[in-house]
Amino acid sequence: WNLYDAGIRGPLIVRWPGKVKPGSATAAMVSLVDLLPTVVAAAGATLPPAEMDGRSFLPVLLGQADKHLDAVYASHTGDGKMNRSPMRAVRTGRYKYILNLNPGEAYKTHVSEGVSDDGKLYWDSWVRLAERDAHAAEMVRRFRHRPAEELFDLSADPWEQTNLAADVGHASTLKELREQLKQWRVQQGEDLNKVPMPEDARTGNVPYAK
Repeated sequence: WNLYDAGIRGPLIVRWPGKVKPGSATAAMVSLVDLLPTVVAAAGATLPPAEMDGRSFLPVLLGQADKHLDAVYASHTGDGKMNRSPMRAVRTGRYKYILNLNPGEAYKTHVSEGVSDDGKLYWDSWVRLAERDAHAAEMVRRFRHRPAEELFDLSADPWEQTNLAADVGHASTLKELREQLKQWRVQQGEDLNKVPMPEDARTGNVPYAK
């Protein structure tokens, strides 16, 4: 329910005997929207680029390239009742820029607002610890209150603990990624003057607290 690397970055494992070298690895960045065009290309078929959101990373799989995307984009809006903090992000090889679209509202998830078996036991333990521990208090504060903009140098800060958005030394990077994300949102048809929020909580098996 966030756009930090722990929430959006995952391993992609491919087995293709005779094509993908066993034990090979790459740091190339790909996105979920790249999976379909890659499978299409692997099958020897083609589709008009206009019909595809992603790009094939077949050359990376075949060992013909060690790079794919210069940047990947991510979004989260919410599911209605909780996990409803809309945010957008762009990640390059080195930097991550996160735009929190409703920073005035406290960040809530099924962990902090749900029931015991959905994480609330350990969340409540953090809140209790925060009453007497300054570090825990700061962590709870950071969880609840997200700034409008976040910028992280992933090479020096892989766990995204130091927000560089107000650092004058990174002003040009902030400006560049801010504009890059803006253009992507426009391409997705998003209304930049409206805060996207889910309408009603979805129905399902998530045991929301009342």
